[in-house]
Amino acid sequence: LKYSTHVFVRRDAVRRPLDATYEGPYKVLKRETKYYTFDKNGHEDNVSIDRLKAAYLEGKPFSVEFAATPAKRNMDKAITPQAMTNTQ
Repeated sequence: LKYSTHVFVRRDAVRRPLDATYEGPYKVLKRETKYYTFDKNGHEDNVSIDRLKAAYLEGKPFSVEFAATPAKRNMDKAITPQAMTNTQ
C-alpha cells in the first residue's frame, strides 16, 4: 500500500448479493500516516488507510522471443496414402 500508485476503496455500506466489495481503482495523490488522498471522478477524497487496498495494475506489455522453427526435414518426399487392411 505504501508504494502503490492506485488503490481500491472498501464500501462499508450494506451491499446486495454480488455487489462489488471495493470501488476503484483510484489514483493516489497524497499519502499521510492515517489517510490517503486520491482522485475520485475529478474530486479529491480522503479515506482512512484501513479502508484501502493496493491495486496492482498491469505495466507495459513485454514481448516474448520465440525460438526459430527448426528446419523442415524430409519434406521433399511425397507422402502417399496406404490402404489399411483389417486382420480380424
